[in-house]
Amino acid sequence: MSEKTHRATRRKVTVLTLATFLLLGTSLPAYADEAAPQSGETSLEALLSVVGYDAEVAASHGYELRVDDQGREVSVPISNAPGD
Repeated sequence: MSEKTHRATRRKVTVLTLATFLLLGTSLPAYADEAAPQSGETSLEALLSVVGYDAEVAASHGYELRVDDQGREVSVPISNAPGD
């Protein structure tokens, strides 16, 4: 490859690289504002609740199912289970 061809190729690569960074930099969203809904968008909030535990899964992860003072089923680490 001649010196002239090498310089031309290097110039093209440099221009394409800079153009790519400029395009990406201006087209990416601002992540700091991502949590706030944008115009035309809606947000949805939902409350979650526990409806029950799978005793077999709890045991396989080192938990035991117990009933608390208010009659609710709770999962407790086996090493911290009250009454042991």
